[in-house]
Amino acid sequence: MKLRLLILALLFTISGCKALGPPFHKADKPLDTRSAVFIYKSPEVKNAFQIILNNEHIATLGPYGYTWLYLEEGSNTISIYEGWNRNSEKYSLTFNTRSNEKFYANISSGYSETGSNPMNQLFFQKVPSDRALKALPQYVYQESKQVK
Repeated sequence: MKLRLLILALLFTISGCKALGPPFHKADKPLDTRSAVFIYKSPEVKNAFQIILNNEHIATLGPYGYTWLYLEEGSNTISIYEGWNRNSEKYSLTFNTRSNEKFYANISSGYSETGSNPMNQLFFQKVPSDRALKALPQYVYQESKQVK
């Protein structure tokens, strides 16, 4: 009996350590004048993060989670905050998009694109496509609301 409980506890622990969803696949080509933005959350950042586009909640990302969304042409601001508290510290990126572009952004506590890493610093930053495409196959898709 104790062995069964131990195995059950182990299974629940393991299953809660990674985001659920299908493995990485590229987004469809953006339609008309829209651009695609991929956002992925590195595993060292343990808590879930809320993704906000122009003040609308669009997704929640867990460890090893990624999502994409389509942005209309022009200036679009994407913000993130930890957990479910909208009053927690927010981090934002602005994307100035043209039709059929693809962008990549990462939530991490690792090194920034400039190579600096103050202790306990969270980064929400744009990343080059080659770096993102190298990392993304280990991530799983987490659905976002389709932005029209």
